[in-house]
Amino acid sequence: MSSKSHLTFTRLQRETVILRGQSHSAGPMIQIENLSVRYPSGTVGLEPTSTTFSGSEITILLGLSGAGKSTLLRSLNRLVAPAAGRVCVEGFGDLADRSVLRRHRRATAMIFQQHQLI
Repeated sequence: MSSKSHLTFTRLQRETVILRGQSHSAGPMIQIENLSVRYPSGTVGLEPTSTTFSGSEITILLGLSGAGKSTLLRSLNRLVAPAAGRVCVEGFGDLADRSVLRRHRRATAMIFQQHQLI
């Protein structure tokens, strides 16, 4: 495994920042279990990764270029299909189920890095 494939998750407790919007439970909102991505060319886009994202935290995703940050984020909405693992979202379930994925996509949004090109 090269140093480029290393992702770092830094968590800040909600009490340390002022947030606007709806409060969520302290339990995991998104749970990722052994999620990995391999592109058709054979390139590993994301090494097996497991973590949770809680409504009571702000998570900062850090990594070098090519570490898999964007791939991980796109996998959360299955814009990139994982080779293995699963993503479960509170109130929806496992996103591998197409009907669950459709409901999840209707309730969430993504803003892309180069949004001005869309």
